[in-house]
Amino acid sequence: IFNGNGYDPAEQERLTKEGYTRIDSGVEAMSKFTDAKNVKLFSDLGILAPHEVTARQAVMFEHYTGMVEMEALSMVQMIEQHVVPSVENAKDVLKTTGATEPRLDAANLKKAAQEINDAIAGIHAAANAEEGARLARVLRLEQMVEVRKMCDEAEAVCPKEVWTLPSYADMLFDNEWLEQ
Repeated sequence: IFNGNGYDPAEQERLTKEGYTRIDSGVEAMSKFTDAKNVKLFSDLGILAPHEVTARQAVMFEHYTGMVEMEALSMVQMIEQHVVPSVENAKDVLKTTGATEPRLDAANLKKAAQEINDAIAGIHAAANAEEGARLARVLRLEQMVEVRKMCDEAEAVCPKEVWTLPSYADMLFDNEWLEQ
């Protein structure tokens, strides 16, 4: 039993050197599901037949990919319906004061939304469910994180009166937006 700090990079490196298996993502874990030793274990214990292990793995990959796709499409919809219009309205408000704000960049936000859509198309074009899940992992944990940062930066400088999404504070402490 390992009782150390599995999050410490030095500890992770030490354990890897000692031969412990290191799996850094759910997609990597799903990939191991059909390793020969696992198929044998499931089969020998009467849990799953070999073809059932393969089928279960495919379902796990497809489930993960589907969840990421829903999240990505929701993000695109929020950017297109809320963030971009808010940014464009904020620019108009700032023009009246003569101020400018470089973080209010609707063009980059539109480009980011298109890149997410392109990534989804790439997932659909993947040769198999595992490749699609690996692409979905990159979309979720890399690309969408960066786009989220762009949206957060825009929100930070956007006047509250033109920002159409509730802030975290609004959702947690102000129920007025719920009553609308």
